Amino acid sequence: VGMRFFPGIKKNRLVEFSVTEKTGPRAVATARALARKLDRLIVETAPGKEAIGTRIMEALHAAADLSLEDGARIPQIDAALKDWGLPFGSFAWRDVIGLKRHSGPRGVEGFRGGGIDAVLASVGRLGISTGRGYYLYRQRGKPGVLDPEVEQMVEADRVAKKIRIRSLSDGEVRARCVAAMAGAGAQLLVEGVAKRPADIDMVAVHGLGFARRTGGVMFAADLMGLERVSQVLSEMARDSARIPPPPSMIQDLLKSGQGFSDLNG
Repeated sequence: VGMRFFPGIKKNRLVEFSVTEKTGPRAVATARALARKLDRLIVETAPGKEAIGTRIMEALHAAADLSLEDGARIPQIDAALKDWGLPFGSFAWRDVIGLKRHSGPRGVEGFRGGGIDAVLASVGRLGISTGRGYYLYRQRGKPGVLDPEVEQMVEADRVAKKIRIRSLSDGEVRARCVAAMAGAGAQLLVEGVAKRPADIDMVAVHGLGFARRTGGVMFAADLMGLERVSQVLSEMARDSARIPPPPSMIQDLLKSGQGFSDLNG
């Protein structure tokens, strides 16, 4: 039996629950009883190396990193995401979890969209636990402040990649992040890891702490419009080493005039 919980979220009430064909009914019943005792909502998933929440968060961070490279600033990106309904912005979230625990990308350092997680970790900037991550934490329990040293790292990364920066609006940052998460969600559905779009939204709201008003990742993508989601994904995929083109499912839904909500049954 697989049971996955999510660290760093105070109001997390969800567990991703997976079994195999060889899992006995007694083991399943025992695990379910434990989840109920812990007052957890259960979302059933297929067995796999990564949780739904992990895949969704990596997509969020990938879009945030690309936006940072393109010219947005760390506080702007985080503020735009919190305003939309995330409990933390992308960079503050990594500081909370810790850059050693954060299961970020491997082998993309130095490539477009690769981010600078590894650079920060290499100099001991591991997040709140060390008082320094993407932000500087001068006082326990207080929000972090932007560190000029990190801004210098960001600028050096842009120069090394020969990026011509531009201004990004808060709306563009949010659209990129929603599209990236929805693309990851669609791929989870294609792979059979997630059974329904509503299950992914359950993970987002009750596992990752997204505000209820967002409706979750897939609901937000339907509101954004799948044509727009597909366009933004295609644009990011041309630049980022971590964001794939739109999954076939999105194109199929567009052709049939449907949205993710129509797959909930």
